[in-house]
Amino acid sequence: MELQRRFDELLALGSILGPDCTLAVLHPPELQAALLQGEFDSSSCPHITGEHTQLSLVLHPPGVPPARLHLRLQPAYPGGLDAAPLVEAVTCDALGRQWEQQALQQLQAVAAGESDECLYQLAEALLALLGQAAQAARVQLGGAQHEHVQPAAAQHAQQRQQQEQKEQQQQAQQAQQVPLQHQEPPQQLCLLKLDHMHSRSSYSRLIRRWAAELGLGGRLLFCGSSPIILILLGGAADGLKEFLLRMRTRNVDVDSKGRPCRERMMTVLALGDCRAESCTAWQACGHGGLASACGSACRSDQNSRLFAAFEEEDVSVAQLAAHLQTAGLLQHWADATGLPPPG
Repeated sequence: MELQRRFDELLALGSILGPDCTLAVLHPPELQAALLQGEFDSSSCPHITGEHTQLSLVLHPPGVPPARLHLRLQPAYPGGLDAAPLVEAVTCDALGRQWEQQALQQLQAVAAGESDECLYQLAEALLALLGQAAQAARVQLGGAQHEHVQPAAAQHAQQRQQQEQKEQQQQAQQAQQVPLQHQEPPQQLCLLKLDHMHSRSSYSRLIRRWAAELGLGGRLLFCGSSPIILILLGGAADGLKEFLLRMRTRNVDVDSKGRPCRERMMTVLALGDCRAESCTAWQACGHGGLASACGSACRSDQNSRLFAAFEEEDVSVAQLAAHLQTAGLLQHWADATGLPPPG
């Protein structure tokens, strides 16, 4: 169970941080291979259940120097007793040894006592430290003296600032040449699988509210008596990223004892740009989601409205297959349902 939860957290972490993060599992190699494939069955790898997981997380957001976070996850992480992740090292060539030691101590303090999923919190804490260092370097360039910022950081910050100004000028020039209708945010699709809901009414109500707040369209789908629970979302990349973050970091359900809890057993089955062959047109509708045009399957009025708003549905197996086909995600049928391919 812990190994599967560990994989799900790593997959979600990569989805949330996106291009600002490069994640590498140094050990065991089976977990790294699964991340590249986007799917993992812990029951097929019982030999690595009791092993530590070595991680290397490289953060390289624009405007700050890149840094590497080295972590070791104990076999009982997440959820086990005294299973806090071990922060082994923080390295950043631009900021120097003193900054690295200070950052290491602060991140170790964040990790201490945390046995549940907390890798995103560690990544956010490191990003905050990098942002503070970059800001301090800019102040130093203006004449202020900050002893804890290395000269290399100031030089790096100056170079990044010049590069950002150049990119902003180029973007401004391109914006003047591109018609307004082509300046919409990038649109993506996301397919999530939930293991269960103890309190369906409150959980689904919260999901619908988040989708509306973030401008996402799609469906919360329930299929069967012991339901298959899927969340199908379409919308801007930033909105999907925030939705995944909320699912991982906020209380959404209650446990078997009725206590509020976060989502621990969500699987990200698909996340990516709307493919040209399955989605030929995006447009903002009521809630900013995907409107019609998903190939021939989207020609009916019912399917063209799939992403126009976010709705909750109880569906049959055939209806579930139709929704996934409409979204161009039918290739994920087996992982989503555990059922034979639809006829």
